[in-house]
Amino acid sequence: MDEPRAAAYFDFDRTVHDGDAGVLFGKELLRIRRRRLRDEARGTLGWAGRNIAFEAWLGRIYAEATFLRLASEARLVKRSRLLRKAYTMMKGLRIDDLRGLANDFVDEVVGQRLFPEARAEMESHRAAGRPVIVVSTGMRILIEPIKRHLPVDDVIAIDLAAPGGVLDGQIQGPLWGQEKAEAVRDYAHRHALSLPRSYAYSDHRSDIPFLRMAGHPVAVNPGFALAWHARRRGWPIRRWRRSPA
Repeated sequence: MDEPRAAAYFDFDRTVHDGDAGVLFGKELLRIRRRRLRDEARGTLGWAGRNIAFEAWLGRIYAEATFLRLASEARLVKRSRLLRKAYTMMKGLRIDDLRGLANDFVDEVVGQRLFPEARAEMESHRAAGRPVIVVSTGMRILIEPIKRHLPVDDVIAIDLAAPGGVLDGQIQGPLWGQEKAEAVRDYAHRHALSLPRSYAYSDHRSDIPFLRMAGHPVAVNPGFALAWHARRRGWPIRRWRRSPA
């Protein structure tokens, strides 16, 4: 009887990609929305009102997000609440428009910020017959296009609800910590993959449950908390950097 296959699971932000792709993409979406508002029907009676309302809405969103981020860092609220708030900002966007913007953004921005060491590690796993899976609390629509740049077989990420082709602010998928670990476990069971034989890579302490599930956890560019935990557990620590170009 054949033994279950192993897999290689990679966190995305600051593990494969230098930065937070969701934050960078969110800023780009807001920039585009602001530009369209300022260019649309300029000089009409409603133009000023629409722009003032948008800036007021944006200020309120930034204030709420800042509060939730600080509260999350102090562990007063779950980070999943902050992420849910971020996803509500896209309510009303057409999914096809978002998909087109995400594809361009990955090709023009994210693709230039990938760690060469991550690519090499993925290629090594592929050569050994292990499927390469990116696991993220980011949007699937923003992670899937990375397959054009890296040897990635599958993606575990957030799915956006878009009834009638328009985002309604609802989401489904792993948002943080334990949810991410459970999503990997469920994926492994569905695809008959062995977790004790598998590899997992991440940079953040919140992914300790996810890393613990794999027989071969690796801390990549870890912060203090994850580095301390990795040393205690004897996990390898890798420092990956973006190419100077």
